[in-house]
Amino acid sequence: MLMKPTLPVTWFDWCLVPEHDDPPAAPNVIPTRGVLNTIQRGNPAADRGLFLIGGPSVHHNWSDAETARHVATIVQRETARHWRLTTSRRTPPSFLPAIRSIDRLEICPVEETDPGWVRRELATAGQVWVTEDSVSMVYEALTAGAAVGILPVPRRHASRVTTGLDRLVKENWATPYSTWEQGTALHAAPEPLDEATRCARLLRTR
Repeated sequence: MLMKPTLPVTWFDWCLVPEHDDPPAAPNVIPTRGVLNTIQRGNPAADRGLFLIGGPSVHHNWSDAETARHVATIVQRETARHWRLTTSRRTPPSFLPAIRSIDRLEICPVEETDPGWVRRELATAGQVWVTEDSVSMVYEALTAGAAVGILPVPRRHASRVTTGLDRLVKENWATPYSTWEQGTALHAAPEPLDEATRCARLLRTR
């Protein structure tokens, strides 16, 4: 089981449950930092940057103007990087016109990318900015070895998802836009993140 089950955990051999789901303490439960993914550590290049844009969700509202302003500010300040941006299925159609005028930004809408595009980009991007509604992409960027920044998105309410993201920031795994805007550079994670391999080794050992 790769999530917190609705049935008793004793009904399963093993449960690999994200920490933000508050897994119960049990011999067959392995807490994970985020949802497991298949991304492998890449070879991040200092001159490559990537934006991963989500959209409104059950936990977040959305503002085209605010997100576009944040993207423009980053591109204008970080002039030594080549920037690419992709959207998601949740991104409102109105967002693309809001960023078309940003110089030095290569826009790759999700409709124009193949299924392996994000994986390839994460393998080479030294810096990745992810809208905070796209939590799974945050963990994928960390697994790839990039320095990760969090683009703010209006929150509908506090939830386990937002609590988990706040914990990532507090433990210095990712940098919020507000901190970067004040002059703090994005930094690498405190240690490599490869939860899939760690869990596989634990299961083999046990």
